[in-house]
Amino acid sequence: MNITLRLYGWDGGGGCSLQQAGDEFGLTRERVRQISKAFASELTPFAHQHLTTVQHLVTEIAQLAPASANRIESVLKDNGLGPDRLEGVLKAASLFFDGHKAIRVVQEAEARLVIFPSMEGLSLKINAHAQKACTHLGAVHIESLLYLVPGLPTEKGLSFIRDVLAERSDTVWLDPDQTWAWLKKAPRNRLITCLHKMLSVFSSTTVESVVAGTNRYFRKTKEEGTESPTVLTAPVEVIQALINHWGQASCSEEGRVRKTPRFKSKAKLTEFEKGIVEMIWATPEKICREKTLENALVPLVGDKAHPKKHSFSNALNYSPLIAKGTHRGEYIANGVV
Repeated sequence: MNITLRLYGWDGGGGCSLQQAGDEFGLTRERVRQISKAFASELTPFAHQHLTTVQHLVTEIAQLAPASANRIESVLKDNGLGPDRLEGVLKAASLFFDGHKAIRVVQEAEARLVIFPSMEGLSLKINAHAQKACTHLGAVHIESLLYLVPGLPTEKGLSFIRDVLAERSDTVWLDPDQTWAWLKKAPRNRLITCLHKMLSVFSSTTVESVVAGTNRYFRKTKEEGTESPTVLTAPVEVIQALINHWGQASCSEEGRVRKTPRFKSKAKLTEFEKGIVEMIWATPEKICREKTLENALVPLVGDKAHPKKHSFSNALNYSPLIAKGTHRGEYIANGVV
């Protein structure tokens, strides 16, 4: 009996494989299968009489799905329906009752989820697209991922996406309603890259300048299927929360961004970025015209363009350290040196 309880998860442990049960009890996989099948067969005539809550539990689970298994277990426990792991409940349903195959428990990456059969692998897609959003936009708005869960009502779809991201160890929610998330392990976060650049040069800046600078950086990047460049659309409060959670900088309620003692610059500045900022701050008005910058940093070589003119233009047009002034051809720094 103990072998069967362990295999099917009826001991509350969630079940295990034939090999795992065999290793624990010193039996072969085939012997575990034979014993468990025989024990289950003996229970079948009495299932409807003694397993009175199983069908009710399966109905409740199906109504809550798709969702994280931990959340469903918590809801069932709060409703007095037992503390057992879902794997055992669903295994009992599969052996003794009909209608169980509409739902299953799966482990996908860090997430243990209750899903419908057609949704296998969906959480991996949600994670991949969320990571891509964080790479390009700093954070992910979960409503932007709804297209990945077609067929689900909006609220249920958002709840499932939220559950998938909440199962990650690196998810940081950036607003009380958990509609914006920062995934700390997402590679090459564009916003944080710009923060490294800006705070390696400036003593302080503003959250608005950070957003503007980030939207200049990699400005040619386009969202898949669109004609327009990607831009940060997160509310200022969300950007402020991300900066504060990052820890290497702090953002005041007024929106002033300053580096903290934990700041360690990983900035890779081009040779012109810092030079342009220094020239701007050397002027009394803290404004410099494009032609002045060009003549000083990439003057003509004889009657030909400077060999690094293209690199200078890229810095002037795309660096997060610089912003256009109020008049045509004017440039200002995006922070305080």
